[in-house]
Amino acid sequence: RKKEVEEEDNNETSIVDEIKQLRKALRTVEVMGHILKAKPGSFKKEMQKKYFSDALNVYFRITKRFLEDFKNNENDFIEYFMDRIFYFNTEKLSTEDIYNLSRRYFCQYNLMNYYSCIYKASSILCSEQIVQIVSEVCNEIDTTLSYFIKLQCEMWYKKRIPIDDIKKAMKNLEGIQIYVLSDLIINYCELHDVKFDEKQKIASILKIEMRRLNKEITG
Repeated sequence: RKKEVEEEDNNETSIVDEIKQLRKALRTVEVMGHILKAKPGSFKKEMQKKYFSDALNVYFRITKRFLEDFKNNENDFIEYFMDRIFYFNTEKLSTEDIYNLSRRYFCQYNLMNYYSCIYKASSILCSEQIVQIVSEVCNEIDTTLSYFIKLQCEMWYKKRIPIDDIKKAMKNLEGIQIYVLSDLIINYCELHDVKFDEKQKIASILKIEMRRLNKEITG
């Protein structure tokens, strides 16, 4: 019993230490992002690329770590979701429905981790002044995640949708990757004025209905 308690204490200490390291890494990234955005002209191009690449790698490591945790503990996550849904099950869902809903929540948590990396990288590290630097670094990394970060930055800081680039990227994307790509573009269209003919081209490339790209008006 004493050994079990010691192991639990060690695990809790390890988790606390890891959270401290995570917070320290994120603070460092925020400082680097502030430097990149506030004084981009103070550094040569290669140094700007290095700062951005180093900061981006921190986000990549964090994202990878959470994805590994989700993967290694998938059954535990799903079981937890099933317990909570079952407890609040006012609609009297069947066991199969509860399981399917739990799996959907599990997938959404994975996606939230993915989106967090994209949105934080674009908002904290990028600016109008260094968007070209960001694009070059992301091209050099050449992964699906780096492409999404480049796309998000180019759309939001150049105020345009790179249609030809998206068409080219679509050839190498599949499944959930296409979903993420479409979601990033749809979110951009909801908050920006995009020409009708551009929306037509985008809808055709993504194979989605035009109405999904129309700006939502509320109130």
